[in-house]
Amino acid sequence: MSEHPTAESGPPQRTVGLEIPAEFRFVSMARVAAASLAAELDPAIDDLEDLRVAVNELVGILVEAATGGTILIRIDRKSVV
Repeated sequence: MSEHPTAESGPPQRTVGLEIPAEFRFVSMARVAAASLAAELDPAIDDLEDLRVAVNELVGILVEAATGGTILIRIDRKSVV
């Protein structure tokens, strides 16, 4: 994701969507996506680890409750000034 708008890409995106199959083996994809976006904001290591744990638990609960299909996760990245 680029922070610099171009004629082709338009303004920088702040929201990322990730759709994964409702299976436990895909939980790590959501965790990695959230941590990667958060890392761009230069958080403390402990905060990044807390985010990973929270996303892992939340998506795990969603997968457990799902009856097949997919899970859509939206991550809104807001910069800190």
